[in-house]
Amino acid sequence: MLLFEEDNRYLNYERGLLIDRTGKVIVQQDGGAHSIRWALADAQKGEGGILTHNHPSAGSFSDADINFLTRFRLKEIRAVGHRSDYGKVDYSAKLIGERPKWDSDIKDSMAFAENQARVELEHKLGAGEISIDNINFNINHRKWELFQADNSSWFEYKRVIR
Repeated sequence: MLLFEEDNRYLNYERGLLIDRTGKVIVQQDGGAHSIRWALADAQKGEGGILTHNHPSAGSFSDADINFLTRFRLKEIRAVGHRSDYGKVDYSAKLIGERPKWDSDIKDSMAFAENQARVELEHKLGAGEISIDNINFNINHRKWELFQADNSSWFEYKRVIR
């Protein structure tokens, strides 16, 4: 898995690897610049497993990524990328504890976290502390940090820049 991540970190399109709970590869799938379409039959085999993929923008998880994590009850979703101004960027989100369903309460919590992140970052932009590019790069990262704070009984998120 780590070799797959390093081999695909610099691609300009998304490539993903879905691994079952025993460590067996279910499928490797290529996508576009911002997403991958997974066959339902493959996704359903991923319960308890791991999905790893690259993000060409090096940005954090989309709502669709976290939806995939919860809907198919994965243990973990991972993403890797690279930015010339940051270096290598790795993300991980895990389901811990009771696994919730993707329902309106979770969507509301995500929307609240996104709004709060946007307000925080726009304030920093207005104060000259960050650039527009930094807002675009950090908005989802900050959203998932805030989301984790409200959902720490079942959701764990981290970003590592190296």
